[in-house]
Amino acid sequence: MNAVNDMLRRFDSGDHDALFPLRVQGPTLYERLFGKRPHRSMLYRLAQVGRYGVKLVTVEDGSGRLLTSIRWLCEWAVAVSAARGRRKAVEPDSRPSGRRRHRAVRRPSEG
Repeated sequence: MNAVNDMLRRFDSGDHDALFPLRVQGPTLYERLFGKRPHRSMLYRLAQVGRYGVKLVTVEDGSGRLLTSIRWLCEWAVAVSAARGRRKAVEPDSRPSGRRRHRAVRRPSEG
């Protein structure tokens, strides 16, 4: 929780729990936290699919707009950092990629 509070210090304390439209102000908030402006579709992808199994918390208003808060964005960033560390400890999938499987079928190895 300490990491979240460190990130929240970059913003006014009154805005931490206020809800902001993901499409309008989401890219600006993300840029202030991470230094790079994302494409707006990336924020929707983070809310719908997530990254490393962690989804960005959003709520939907009556008109269908997705809203998020600065606190939720900071909590998401901390959770993704933790999940990324856990993922590296997991054994990688030993199956070959689809492209390599396709090549093996097209050109059987000579033996």
